[in-house]
Amino acid sequence: PRANAVPVMTAPVFQLSEVIEVFERMSSDDGGISLQEYIDAYFELNKFFSVLGRAMSFVTSDISKKVDVLRDHLKTTGEPYRTVQSMIKYEVENDLLDKSRQPQSGSRTLLRLHRALIFIIELFEKMSKFDGKPLSGLASEAYEATLANFHSWIVRKGVQLGLYMIPKTKDVIASIEETEETIKPKLRYSDRNARIAFVVFSQAVN
Repeated sequence: PRANAVPVMTAPVFQLSEVIEVFERMSSDDGGISLQEYIDAYFELNKFFSVLGRAMSFVTSDISKKVDVLRDHLKTTGEPYRTVQSMIKYEVENDLLDKSRQPQSGSRTLLRLHRALIFIIELFEKMSKFDGKPLSGLASEAYEATLANFHSWIVRKGVQLGLYMIPKTKDVIASIEETEETIKPKLRYSDRNARIAFVVFSQAVN
């Protein structure tokens, strides 16, 4: 038994079905990616990171800050930030992409958030297979294949240590009111929709 495992956090409540719905709603009427829906998607996904316990606090904190940046841009500037495509066009045309600029540009913020989406895709795919590995191991593999590429050696070592404190798979599943039988198809469906969002977003920024 892993006595040092961090207890599952009970709040906020994460609903996998909510993530599925948000990804399905993400496309706007004109074919663009609704920035509000993108913000909503990360708001829901961040609940999942919270469920994984304090070991993932570095992710939840970072996502929260970046979501706030996007929300502020949408609130203060409005129409130019209605879709991801219109935001990128507006910021390029108005020379707002400088790294040192404050507040941070929405485009750069979104790019960094997108890295977390790649991690989610990797982790959901691994979880949907349930091959007997502990969730800490799956998260570690997903991290090494994605977010670790953007972190220093020291940060990677610290994250890896923290990941071993992630709650057991069965406890996480129970905390989001699912079972292995109900969560498998939802994870596969979420993973598929996340991959679609990834492709659409990649096309928007290229």
